[in-house]
Amino acid sequence: MRKCVSIIVPVYNSEKYLANCIESVLNQTYGFFELLLIDDGSTDRSGQICDEYRTKDSRIRVFHKENGGVSSARNVGLEIALGDYLTFLDSDDGLDLDTLESLVHLMQLNPSVDLIDFPICHFGPAGGRGRLVTVNEERIIRGELEKTKYWFYYPRFESCGRLFKKSKIGNLRFNTDLKVGEDTVFFMNYYLYCDECIATPNGGYNYYYREGSAMNQLNDGTRVNNDLIMLRELEGSQVERHPIYGALIYRVIIPKLRDGSLTIGQVSKYKRYIIKTELVPVIKNKLPLKVFFSLALLKGLVLLNRR
Repeated sequence: MRKCVSIIVPVYNSEKYLANCIESVLNQTYGFFELLLIDDGSTDRSGQICDEYRTKDSRIRVFHKENGGVSSARNVGLEIALGDYLTFLDSDDGLDLDTLESLVHLMQLNPSVDLIDFPICHFGPAGGRGRLVTVNEERIIRGELEKTKYWFYYPRFESCGRLFKKSKIGNLRFNTDLKVGEDTVFFMNYYLYCDECIATPNGGYNYYYREGSAMNQLNDGTRVNNDLIMLRELEGSQVERHPIYGALIYRVIIPKLRDGSLTIGQVSKYKRYIIKTELVPVIKNKLPLKVFFSLALLKGLVLLNRR
């Protein structure tokens, strides 16, 4: 029996790119899908473009709503999705044309799998192909140790570039209070409850760098504040009690220190979360020693600042 895939696309003022996004779905080699276009109160022609495509293809469903942000739009998609599997696509991005076919085939071969990670290709302002976030061969991930190690070596904070099982999502939804980091909270809370995951080099999510996008307009202070909101949301969750939490703290803080967007003095802003990080699971889960020593140093810094 063919399985249906729901592709959830939040749409807001993306009239320049929306048609290309929609076409990348309609031209998929696997045709048993529904395309959910959630118009989040667009003030340009995006809503009209959605309606025009709906009249051309019965697999498209359109929902118009007041502006509430990308999380609220995705949540609408989760509420109305009918597919066995779900994936998210931003309205200025696209999918390689064999993506759904590759992913569904892999799911059918591995019915116990709850999540598939597939490649994200980055395209710069000039159109050049950027880095490919993926593995070189199919890899099965199961158990706390494997899930922690995989995410550390292939850290992905976004919900895009992944195929989810609708039945596994249940009542999990995106936090509408978060502007950045909502993907991380959603994904981590899903990922930890997955019995089995697969990373594959097949398929492709095409991410296009756009001048003026929300992510590119964030300043360093805003990034830190969003980190703190995201970490606060994870307080008391299974994520905070899982070995992956240490890897998350490392990935959130250390790259900012390396590129200079975070100073040693500003590390104290994260002290509440650094102190909670347990070091023993870092060793038990065989993460690199640099993670252990970096987290130990961060703990030392914030403890000294408390005196």
